[in-house]
Amino acid sequence: MEIWEAIYKAFIPPPAGWLVVAVIIVTAGWALWSLWCEYKRLNLEHREVLPAVKRVIEQAWNAEDDLVERLEQWATRSELRVTLAARAVKTVLAMREARNPDMEATLTMLDYSEAPRLNLARSIPNWLLLLGIGGTVIGLASAVLPLAPQIQAAIGAADPNVASQSMAQTLEAMRHAFACSLWGILMAVVVSIGTRKVVSKQQEVVAGVQEFVLNEVAHALLPRSEAIQLETIQRTLRRGQQFLRQITEEIERVTNLMNQAAGRFNDVLESTVQRMEQIGDNLRTSAEGIQRTLLQATQSVQNSTEMLAQSAESLKTSSDQLREYHHDLRNAYEELSNLYNRSRQDLEDAITQQIKHIGQYREEMEQLANRVVERLMNISQGLADSGERFSEARQQVLQSAMEIRQAIQAAFEQLQGGLDATLRQHRDQMSQVEQRLREQVGILSQLPNMSGQIVNQLTNLHQSLNRIIDLVGILSQLPNMSGQIVNQLTELQPIAENMQQLLCSLDIRQCLDEIIGLLESIKNSLPYQAVVSPRPGNPPAGEQSRSDS
Repeated sequence: MEIWEAIYKAFIPPPAGWLVVAVIIVTAGWALWSLWCEYKRLNLEHREVLPAVKRVIEQAWNAEDDLVERLEQWATRSELRVTLAARAVKTVLAMREARNPDMEATLTMLDYSEAPRLNLARSIPNWLLLLGIGGTVIGLASAVLPLAPQIQAAIGAADPNVASQSMAQTLEAMRHAFACSLWGILMAVVVSIGTRKVVSKQQEVVAGVQEFVLNEVAHALLPRSEAIQLETIQRTLRRGQQFLRQITEEIERVTNLMNQAAGRFNDVLESTVQRMEQIGDNLRTSAEGIQRTLLQATQSVQNSTEMLAQSAESLKTSSDQLREYHHDLRNAYEELSNLYNRSRQDLEDAITQQIKHIGQYREEMEQLANRVVERLMNISQGLADSGERFSEARQQVLQSAMEIRQAIQAAFEQLQGGLDATLRQHRDQMSQVEQRLREQVGILSQLPNMSGQIVNQLTNLHQSLNRIIDLVGILSQLPNMSGQIVNQLTELQPIAENMQQLLCSLDIRQCLDEIIGLLESIKNSLPYQAVVSPRPGNPPAGEQSRSDS
């Protein structure tokens, strides 16, 4: 079933080849119709005309009438005037009065008069082959014209299926182009078979008429005593047979040549199909290479997206750490409020102001994190959308890569230097604060559960600052990322400056000085003063017993 379906599809021409196929079919139909008319005429000649003239001769012999008169009446009838037997009889009647009648010339004339009837039919197969080849050329031309845009579309397509479909349509159109040649070959073979059949019938009828003329008409009308006439007739018969053999050999030779031409044409078709298959394989290989390149580019984009997601995760972690820092500060505030009820009103305004600054800072960091995540998502979407335009922008990116990288490195070095200087200043301030706190630990140790909590809060503050330093270190490792991250970090720079100003605005030293002043006022209000031991938390024995009393 698949074989018949493949054969059926092979005979479907392209849209531009239907006209050629129609011309081939019309030409072949006209040739077959003319051959059929000629075959009917020859069949009528063989089955009706020859028996009729034989009956006329028999009737004349039986009735002892004038044979010449009977034959003249029969040959001059309107419906028989153009038949081969009537023309042969009229020729013999005309030669009857000649001194030396030449039967060879008569038979040759009969043969030559019938041969031109099939000259056009013999040339029709060649015309059909030429029409089929012309239709194939037209189909191939119409299939090759849109080949360049389809190749360009296949190269620019991201999906290999689209490319393969685009090339399959072109190859399908090329395959359909050979249908015209198949129609031409098929019709040429059919017309050649019909021509061979009609030629055989014509030779049979001509031979029968010649035999009838020699055996019946010439024997009855021409003189019979001259040996030269017999020899001439024999020679004519031999020449006629030789001529028929030559015609037969010539027809066989022409048939062999046509078969050879058909074989060569099939070889050419096979080589053309193989060449088309090689071209299809080369195009498929090119499409695979393009697909691999696009996959590598997509993988690079995915890696960049993952790096951006990691950066977003780091920013989110930093935000969580800052949130924890805020929570720790709030706990410290609550504990200090519980321990120092008397000093709560004095410290409430300063701590509330600092909490507001911290809350604003937290909100700014949350907004920053949300903006960064949103921008990263937009960047990821933009990178996904720019996959199609990646091939166009690749050359421009390669040209501007060095300039962008130098600009990124300069910007990050400047940012890193500013952040390092700021952090060094804050680190020096924290060192001074820690030193002051160590000096005040002895005094604060005498207050119940106060010194350990303040030290823990300050330790948490120090850890939070260390986390900020780690975040700056993470930011300093980003110089190798894309220009879009540089834009995000450029947007982060004003927020970092705000953060620096916020940290600077948190005058920890002033707050601690106020707390120390309040503690000293509390200490002075006590009935006795606490003595600071050389080591904080370990007072002398006398003072310890005194403080216990």
